[in-house]
Amino acid sequence: MSVDVILIGCVSKKEERAKPAKDLYNSPLFVRRHAYAERAGRPWFVLSALHGLVAPDTVLEPYDRTLKDMPKAERFAWGKRVWSNLRHGLARCEG
Repeated sequence: MSVDVILIGCVSKKEERAKPAKDLYNSPLFVRRHAYAERAGRPWFVLSALHGLVAPDTVLEPYDRTLKDMPKAERFAWGKRVWSNLRHGLARCEG
């Protein structure tokens, strides 16, 4: 059995205080993506440049970090961490 999952990239525009990831990012683009994910009824996560794979209800402090500013090796490590977390998280969804 496979599990469809929706991944939403973080954006630079954020609230000024800690909030769940689904409410922290406040750009119009993120708001539309969030609404789509909720309507789809599938598991979804935020891809955070600082935190990696984040469940929508995970509370995060605002931060200023982008993948484009990371050195190549750090981006690679970020990707490996996200992939590992995604695989393990989906294994729980399937099981």
